[in-house]
Amino acid sequence: MNPKPVIVILIIICVIFAVGIGAGVGQDDESPPDMTDADWVQSFKKWIPTSQAGVDDIIRATPAGCLNDAQERLTVPAGGSCELTWRPANTQRTIRLRMTAGEGADLFLVQTVQKDGDTLTSRERGVGVGQTVEMDIYRRQTEQDMIKLTVTCQLGDACGFVFP
Repeated sequence: MNPKPVIVILIIICVIFAVGIGAGVGQDDESPPDMTDADWVQSFKKWIPTSQAGVDDIIRATPAGCLNDAQERLTVPAGGSCELTWRPANTQRTIRLRMTAGEGADLFLVQTVQKDGDTLTSRERGVGVGQTVEMDIYRRQTEQDMIKLTVTCQLGDACGFVFP
């Protein structure tokens, strides 16, 4: 038997183990993960699948007309904004939005963790047509946790988004 495939598999397992340890260092069940992870951790996160936070997980959209549940589309008037409130969950999820129309938009995600009184934020500025934005929603700590995404459309044309 050739030992090379076994050695390659062992090396891959060691790399995955090291990445898992590095991603979990300094995090415990009592506090949410830090959103300012090291770049090398972020690069490995792209390879780890997470469930998508879809339209069904949205509790409220303000104003009500900005979200079309049936078509899974978000429309924000030029110069206006839309606020989406997501249901907390026991697993980490990812919000994925692809911009389909408009001059540009800014996205601002706020997660309030009631247990620790922490507020985690993530921001994407200058999102353009064709660009897909991914933002992580961390797992729930308490029932009162709040997850809100505000999408602000720049002046010009109305902004359109889909949940790919």
